[in-house]
Amino acid sequence: MKNIINSGCYTLPLHKHIKIWFSNNPNEFMPKKNIERLIKFRYNNPEDELTIIYNSDLLNQYSLIKLYIFCFIFKFNLKDFKGIKPNNDIEQRLYELANQEMKALGKGGNLAAASDIVRIMKCCVENLGIYSDFDSNIITNKNTPKEILINAPFIINIQSKPQTEKQVELKTMSYEFNNDFVYIADFNSELIQAVQLRIIHMYNEMKTNPFKLIGEKLLNSNPEIKELFNNQKNEFTWSYNSTYRNNLITFRYYLEKKIHEGKTFSDAYIASVIKFSGPHVWLSVLKDSLEKIESKMVYSISGYDETKEKFNSNYNQDLSWVPNKKLLNFAN
Repeated sequence: MKNIINSGCYTLPLHKHIKIWFSNNPNEFMPKKNIERLIKFRYNNPEDELTIIYNSDLLNQYSLIKLYIFCFIFKFNLKDFKGIKPNNDIEQRLYELANQEMKALGKGGNLAAASDIVRIMKCCVENLGIYSDFDSNIITNKNTPKEILINAPFIINIQSKPQTEKQVELKTMSYEFNNDFVYIADFNSELIQAVQLRIIHMYNEMKTNPFKLIGEKLLNSNPEIKELFNNQKNEFTWSYNSTYRNNLITFRYYLEKKIHEGKTFSDAYIASVIKFSGPHVWLSVLKDSLEKIESKMVYSISGYDETKEKFNSNYNQDLSWVPNKKLLNFAN
Protein backbone atom coordinates (compact mmCIF):
# COMPACT_ATOMS: atom_id res chain seq x y z
CA MET A 1 0.00 0.00 0.00
CA LYS A 2 1.43 3.37 -0.98
CA ASN A 3 1.78 5.76 1.91
CA ILE A 4 1.52 9.29 0.55
CA ILE A 5 0.79 11.59 3.44
CA ASN A 6 2.73 14.23 5.36
CA SER A 7 1.58 16.74 7.96
CA GLY A 8 -1.52 18.21 6.38
CA CYS A 9 -3.35 21.40 5.58
CA TYR A 10 -6.79 19.86 5.02
CA THR A 11 -9.08 18.24 7.57
CA LEU A 12 -10.62 14.79 7.30
CA PRO A 13 -13.73 14.36 9.51
CA LEU A 14 -13.76 10.86 10.94
CA HIS A 15 -17.28 10.95 12.37
CA LYS A 16 -19.22 12.18 9.32
CA HIS A 17 -20.21 9.72 6.61
CA ILE A 18 -22.10 9.49 3.33
CA LYS A 19 -23.95 6.60 1.74
CA ILE A 20 -25.66 6.77 -1.65
CA TRP A 21 -28.51 4.47 -2.56
CA PHE A 22 -30.70 4.85 -5.62
CA SER A 23 -33.38 2.17 -5.53
CA ASN A 24 -34.25 0.00 -8.53
CA ASN A 25 -37.53 -0.97 -6.88
CA PRO A 26 -40.14 1.76 -6.19
CA ASN A 27 -41.71 -0.45 -3.53
CA GLU A 28 -38.48 -0.80 -1.55
CA PHE A 29 -36.33 2.11 -0.42
CA MET A 30 -33.40 -0.23 0.14
CA PRO A 31 -32.74 -4.00 0.08
CA LYS A 32 -32.78 -5.83 3.40
CA LYS A 33 -29.03 -6.45 3.33
CA ASN A 34 -28.25 -2.73 3.17
CA ILE A 35 -30.79 -1.91 5.86
CA GLU A 36 -29.02 -4.42 8.10
CA ARG A 37 -25.68 -2.82 7.23
CA LEU A 38 -26.98 0.60 8.25
CA ILE A 39 -28.30 -0.75 11.54
CA LYS A 40 -24.90 -2.35 12.15
CA PHE A 41 -23.25 0.97 11.30
CA ARG A 42 -25.36 2.76 13.90
CA TYR A 43 -24.58 0.08 16.50
CA ASN A 44 -20.83 0.40 15.82
CA ASN A 45 -20.88 4.20 15.54
CA PRO A 46 -23.64 5.46 17.86
CA GLU A 47 -22.65 9.14 17.76
CA ASP A 48 -21.49 9.48 14.15
CA GLU A 49 -23.38 11.48 11.52
CA LEU A 50 -24.48 9.65 8.39
CA THR A 51 -26.27 11.17 5.41
CA ILE A 52 -28.06 8.98 2.87
CA ILE A 53 -28.40 10.44 -0.62
CA TYR A 54 -31.44 9.04 -2.42
CA ASN A 55 -33.79 9.96 -5.27
CA SER A 56 -37.45 10.36 -4.36
CA ASP A 57 -38.42 9.96 -8.04
CA LEU A 58 -37.41 6.29 -7.81
CA LEU A 59 -39.75 5.51 -4.88
CA ASN A 60 -43.49 5.45 -4.32
CA GLN A 61 -45.13 7.29 -1.45
CA TYR A 62 -45.26 4.24 0.80
CA SER A 63 -41.54 3.54 0.37
CA LEU A 64 -40.70 7.17 1.06
CA ILE A 65 -42.63 7.07 4.34
CA LYS A 66 -40.80 3.89 5.36
CA LEU A 67 -37.47 5.54 4.50
CA TYR A 68 -38.32 8.64 6.57
CA ILE A 69 -39.36 6.51 9.56
CA PHE A 70 -36.27 4.32 9.33
CA CYS A 71 -33.93 7.33 9.24
CA PHE A 72 -35.78 9.00 12.10
CA ILE A 73 -35.43 5.91 14.29
CA PHE A 74 -31.73 5.42 13.58
CA LYS A 75 -30.86 9.13 13.37
CA PHE A 76 -29.68 9.23 9.76
CA ASN A 77 -29.88 12.37 7.65
CA LEU A 78 -31.43 12.36 4.18
CA LYS A 79 -30.58 14.31 1.03
CA ASP A 80 -32.83 14.01 -2.02
CA PHE A 81 -31.03 14.06 -5.38
CA LYS A 82 -34.20 15.45 -6.95
CA GLY A 83 -33.90 18.67 -4.97
CA ILE A 84 -30.18 19.29 -5.51
CA LYS A 85 -29.17 22.40 -7.47
CA PRO A 86 -25.82 22.21 -9.33
CA ASN A 87 -23.30 24.97 -8.62
CA ASN A 88 -21.84 25.47 -12.10
CA ASP A 89 -21.93 24.27 -15.71
CA ILE A 90 -19.70 21.25 -15.06
CA GLU A 91 -21.85 20.04 -12.20
CA GLN A 92 -24.99 20.75 -14.23
CA ARG A 93 -23.70 18.38 -16.92
CA LEU A 94 -22.73 15.77 -14.31
CA TYR A 95 -26.18 16.09 -12.73
CA GLU A 96 -27.77 15.51 -16.14
CA LEU A 97 -25.66 12.39 -16.73
CA ALA A 98 -26.55 10.94 -13.32
CA ASN A 99 -30.21 11.76 -13.89
CA GLN A 100 -30.12 10.08 -17.32
CA GLU A 101 -28.69 6.94 -15.76
CA MET A 102 -31.56 6.83 -13.27
CA LYS A 103 -34.33 7.70 -15.72
CA ALA A 104 -33.13 4.93 -18.05
CA LEU A 105 -33.32 2.28 -15.35
CA GLY A 106 -34.16 -1.03 -17.01
CA LYS A 107 -33.21 0.38 -20.41
CA GLY A 108 -29.45 0.71 -20.03
CA GLY A 109 -29.26 3.07 -17.08
CA ASN A 110 -27.03 1.99 -14.23
CA LEU A 111 -27.49 3.18 -10.65
CA ALA A 112 -23.86 2.49 -9.72
CA ALA A 113 -22.77 4.82 -12.52
CA ALA A 114 -25.14 7.47 -11.17
CA SER A 115 -23.65 7.01 -7.71
CA ASP A 116 -20.10 7.25 -9.12
CA ILE A 117 -20.97 10.65 -10.53
CA VAL A 118 -22.87 11.99 -7.52
CA ARG A 119 -20.07 11.24 -5.04
CA ILE A 120 -17.74 13.75 -6.72
CA MET A 121 -20.24 16.60 -7.03
CA LYS A 122 -19.84 19.49 -4.62
CA CYS A 123 -23.56 20.25 -4.58
CA CYS A 124 -24.25 16.67 -3.49
CA VAL A 125 -21.60 15.79 -0.91
CA GLU A 126 -19.86 18.95 0.33
CA ASN A 127 -19.48 19.03 4.13
CA LEU A 128 -21.29 15.72 4.57
CA GLY A 129 -18.19 13.64 5.30
CA ILE A 130 -16.55 10.54 3.85
CA TYR A 131 -18.30 8.54 1.16
CA SER A 132 -18.09 4.76 1.45
CA ASP A 133 -19.89 1.89 -0.29
CA PHE A 134 -22.50 -0.08 1.61
CA ASP A 135 -20.32 -3.19 1.50
CA SER A 136 -17.62 -1.50 3.60
CA ASN A 137 -17.54 -1.82 7.36
CA ILE A 138 -16.72 1.38 9.26
CA ILE A 139 -16.06 1.42 12.98
CA THR A 140 -15.15 4.45 15.08
CA ASN A 141 -15.11 4.79 18.84
CA LYS A 142 -14.69 7.39 21.57
CA ASN A 143 -10.94 7.38 21.01
CA THR A 144 -11.30 8.24 17.35
CA PRO A 145 -10.46 11.94 16.93
CA LYS A 146 -13.09 14.25 15.50
CA GLU A 147 -10.84 14.96 12.56
CA ILE A 148 -7.27 14.57 11.36
CA LEU A 149 -5.08 16.68 9.11
CA ILE A 150 -4.28 15.44 5.63
CA ASN A 151 -1.88 16.88 3.11
CA ALA A 152 -4.21 16.42 0.15
CA PRO A 153 -7.42 17.98 -1.20
CA PHE A 154 -9.04 14.54 -1.46
CA ILE A 155 -8.60 10.88 -0.55
CA ILE A 156 -9.34 7.75 -2.54
CA ASN A 157 -8.57 4.07 -2.06
CA ILE A 158 -5.26 3.38 -3.84
CA GLN A 159 -3.19 0.21 -3.84
CA SER A 160 0.16 -0.36 -5.50
CA LYS A 161 0.29 -3.48 -7.65
CA PRO A 162 3.22 -5.93 -7.79
CA GLN A 163 5.92 -4.66 -10.13
CA THR A 164 6.85 -6.45 -13.32
CA GLU A 165 10.53 -6.92 -14.17
CA LYS A 166 10.29 -4.06 -16.64
CA GLN A 167 8.78 -1.75 -14.02
CA VAL A 168 11.54 -2.61 -11.58
CA GLU A 169 14.08 -1.77 -14.26
CA LEU A 170 12.36 1.51 -15.11
CA LYS A 171 11.68 2.29 -11.43
CA THR A 172 7.96 2.71 -12.03
CA MET A 173 4.87 1.43 -10.23
CA SER A 174 1.34 0.52 -11.24
CA TYR A 175 -1.70 1.20 -9.12
CA GLU A 176 -5.24 -0.01 -8.54
CA PHE A 177 -7.91 2.57 -7.76
CA ASN A 178 -11.27 2.00 -6.12
CA ASN A 179 -13.75 4.81 -5.60
CA ASP A 180 -15.56 2.86 -2.87
CA PHE A 181 -14.03 5.26 -0.36
CA VAL A 182 -13.86 8.95 -1.30
CA TYR A 183 -13.49 12.22 0.55
CA ILE A 184 -13.06 15.58 -1.16
CA ALA A 185 -11.82 18.46 0.97
CA ASP A 186 -11.29 20.92 -1.88
CA PHE A 187 -13.53 20.82 -4.93
CA ASN A 188 -11.35 23.48 -6.57
CA SER A 189 -8.50 20.98 -6.82
CA GLU A 190 -7.32 20.72 -10.42
CA LEU A 191 -7.28 16.94 -10.17
CA ILE A 192 -10.87 16.74 -8.93
CA GLN A 193 -11.99 19.02 -11.74
CA ALA A 194 -10.02 16.82 -14.14
CA VAL A 195 -11.89 13.73 -12.90
CA GLN A 196 -15.22 15.51 -13.38
CA LEU A 197 -14.31 16.62 -16.89
CA ARG A 198 -13.00 13.17 -17.74
CA ILE A 199 -16.39 11.61 -16.95
CA ILE A 200 -18.12 14.15 -19.19
CA HIS A 201 -15.56 13.52 -21.93
CA MET A 202 -16.02 9.74 -21.76
CA TYR A 203 -19.80 9.98 -22.11
CA ASN A 204 -19.47 12.46 -24.98
CA GLU A 205 -16.81 10.45 -26.82
CA MET A 206 -18.92 7.28 -26.77
CA LYS A 207 -20.65 8.67 -29.86
CA THR A 208 -17.53 9.26 -31.93
CA ASN A 209 -15.11 6.53 -30.87
CA PRO A 210 -16.83 3.74 -28.91
CA PHE A 211 -14.43 1.05 -30.12
CA LYS A 212 -11.46 2.81 -28.57
CA LEU A 213 -13.26 3.65 -25.33
CA ILE A 214 -14.53 0.15 -24.61
CA GLY A 215 -11.14 -1.25 -25.57
CA GLU A 216 -9.96 -3.15 -28.66
CA LYS A 217 -8.61 -6.05 -26.60
CA LEU A 218 -11.96 -6.50 -24.87
CA LEU A 219 -13.95 -6.28 -28.09
CA ASN A 220 -11.63 -8.57 -30.03
CA SER A 221 -12.12 -11.22 -27.35
CA ASN A 222 -15.88 -11.26 -27.95
CA PRO A 223 -16.82 -11.71 -31.64
CA GLU A 224 -20.48 -10.87 -31.07
CA ILE A 225 -19.73 -7.51 -29.47
CA LYS A 226 -17.12 -6.76 -32.13
CA GLU A 227 -19.76 -7.40 -34.77
CA LEU A 228 -22.03 -5.01 -32.90
CA PHE A 229 -19.50 -2.22 -33.30
CA ASN A 230 -18.57 -2.99 -36.91
CA ASN A 231 -21.94 -3.71 -38.53
CA GLN A 232 -24.17 -0.66 -38.89
CA LYS A 233 -27.06 -2.91 -39.95
CA ASN A 234 -26.99 -4.64 -36.58
CA GLU A 235 -29.94 -4.22 -34.19
CA PHE A 236 -27.77 -1.72 -32.31
CA THR A 237 -26.79 1.45 -34.16
CA TRP A 238 -24.60 4.36 -33.10
CA SER A 239 -27.21 7.06 -32.94
CA TYR A 240 -28.50 8.85 -29.90
CA ASN A 241 -31.22 7.06 -28.00
CA SER A 242 -34.23 9.27 -28.68
CA THR A 243 -35.37 9.25 -25.04
CA TYR A 244 -32.13 9.43 -23.08
CA ARG A 245 -29.77 10.91 -25.70
CA ASN A 246 -26.86 8.89 -24.45
CA ASN A 247 -24.99 6.34 -26.57
CA LEU A 248 -23.42 4.70 -23.53
CA ILE A 249 -26.84 3.95 -22.07
CA THR A 250 -28.02 2.66 -25.45
CA PHE A 251 -25.02 0.33 -25.63
CA ARG A 252 -25.61 -0.89 -22.10
CA TYR A 253 -29.27 -1.53 -22.87
CA TYR A 254 -28.18 -3.83 -25.69
CA LEU A 255 -25.87 -5.67 -23.29
CA GLU A 256 -28.64 -6.01 -20.69
CA LYS A 257 -30.95 -7.62 -23.20
CA LYS A 258 -28.25 -10.07 -24.26
CA ILE A 259 -27.39 -10.86 -20.64
CA HIS A 260 -31.01 -11.70 -19.87
CA GLU A 261 -31.00 -13.96 -22.92
CA GLY A 262 -28.21 -15.90 -21.27
CA LYS A 263 -25.24 -14.33 -23.04
CA THR A 264 -22.10 -13.72 -21.03
CA PHE A 265 -21.07 -10.13 -21.66
CA SER A 266 -19.56 -9.56 -18.23
CA ASP A 267 -16.41 -7.69 -19.22
CA ALA A 268 -18.18 -5.33 -21.60
CA TYR A 269 -20.97 -4.48 -19.15
CA ILE A 270 -18.58 -3.87 -16.27
CA ALA A 271 -16.32 -1.79 -18.52
CA SER A 272 -19.32 0.36 -19.46
CA VAL A 273 -19.48 1.49 -15.84
CA ILE A 274 -15.97 1.46 -14.40
CA LYS A 275 -14.33 2.98 -17.49
CA PHE A 276 -16.83 5.80 -17.87
CA SER A 277 -17.63 6.90 -14.32
CA GLY A 278 -15.86 4.55 -11.92
CA PRO A 279 -12.30 3.69 -10.80
CA HIS A 280 -10.75 3.76 -14.29
CA VAL A 281 -11.65 7.43 -14.63
CA TRP A 282 -9.65 8.21 -11.50
CA LEU A 283 -6.81 6.04 -12.77
CA SER A 284 -6.70 7.77 -16.15
CA VAL A 285 -6.45 11.18 -14.47
CA LEU A 286 -4.13 10.34 -11.57
CA LYS A 287 -1.81 7.62 -12.88
CA ASP A 288 0.76 10.09 -14.22
CA SER A 289 0.49 12.30 -11.16
CA LEU A 290 1.31 9.70 -8.52
CA GLU A 291 5.00 9.55 -9.36
CA LYS A 292 5.33 13.33 -9.78
CA ILE A 293 3.36 14.78 -6.90
CA GLU A 294 4.98 12.68 -4.18
CA SER A 295 3.08 13.42 -0.96
CA LYS A 296 1.34 16.59 -2.00
CA MET A 297 -1.93 15.79 -3.73
CA VAL A 298 -3.32 12.30 -3.25
CA TYR A 299 -3.83 10.54 0.03
CA SER A 300 -4.98 6.97 0.61
CA ILE A 301 -6.37 6.56 4.11
CA SER A 302 -5.60 2.84 4.10
CA GLY A 303 -1.92 3.67 3.64
CA TYR A 304 -1.67 5.52 6.94
CA ASP A 305 -1.00 3.17 9.84
CA GLU A 306 -2.09 5.51 12.61
CA THR A 307 -5.39 6.16 10.87
CA LYS A 308 -5.97 2.47 10.21
CA GLU A 309 -5.91 1.89 13.94
CA LYS A 310 -8.48 4.62 14.53
CA PHE A 311 -10.68 4.22 11.51
CA ASN A 312 -11.49 0.67 10.49
CA SER A 313 -12.77 0.05 6.96
CA ASN A 314 -13.07 -3.35 5.30
CA TYR A 315 -14.16 -3.97 1.73
CA ASN A 316 -16.19 -6.81 0.27
CA GLN A 317 -17.58 -6.02 -3.16
CA ASP A 318 -20.98 -7.65 -3.68
CA LEU A 319 -21.53 -6.53 -7.31
CA SER A 320 -25.10 -5.48 -6.58
CA TRP A 321 -24.93 -3.12 -9.57
CA VAL A 322 -24.50 -5.91 -12.16
CA PRO A 323 -27.76 -7.08 -13.79
CA ASN A 324 -28.54 -10.78 -13.53
CA LYS A 325 -25.01 -11.23 -12.23
CA LYS A 326 -25.26 -15.00 -11.95
CA LEU A 327 -24.86 -15.04 -15.74
CA LEU A 328 -21.64 -13.04 -15.61
CA ASN A 329 -18.25 -14.72 -15.45
CA PHE A 330 -16.91 -11.86 -13.39
CA ALA A 331 -19.46 -12.48 -10.65
CA ASN A 332 -19.20 -16.26 -10.45
